[in-house]
Amino acid sequence: MQHPLTIRQERREDFERVHDILDRAFRGTNESRLVAELRRDIDFVPELALVGCNENDLPIGTIFFSHLGIDNHAGRDLLALAPMAVDPAMQLKGIGSQLVVAGLEKARAMGFRGVIVLGHSEYYPKFGFERASKWNIHCPLAVSDERFMGIELRPGGLLDLSGIVRYATSFGI
Repeated sequence: MQHPLTIRQERREDFERVHDILDRAFRGTNESRLVAELRRDIDFVPELALVGCNENDLPIGTIFFSHLGIDNHAGRDLLALAPMAVDPAMQLKGIGSQLVVAGLEKARAMGFRGVIVLGHSEYYPKFGFERASKWNIHCPLAVSDERFMGIELRPGGLLDLSGIVRYATSFGI
């Protein structure tokens, strides 16, 4: 059963709560530090920093997207999805799924051609993500092929791309 959720762009007053959600969901502070740096990064896309809010307009989930490059493509029309988190007390209620769907829809409407994610191979395929290696797109980290995925936001959006992904500087990879 999906939890009723309002999805909106993150606001400055959400930052502390978003950091708390990230820290608890990932059991550490690496993701909240990443997000703090990402917000200052030239590759950050603030329109795609989304929060899912409860009936009191308090964030209970969050998702971020940033520009990424690929060896043979220098355009700014590709995105990385990272991180995405839901308050641990609210997990398994469809909140993460609603955030992913809303983020992909907004990215598509903004004209982006594709999204890359390094994530759970059992989770992201339900949204249409496939192994990025299908397009000869590879992760700069040593990860299993099934965890590094992409989705085209328009037909053929990833077809003419190939090489190693270049994440925003904030990711440190």
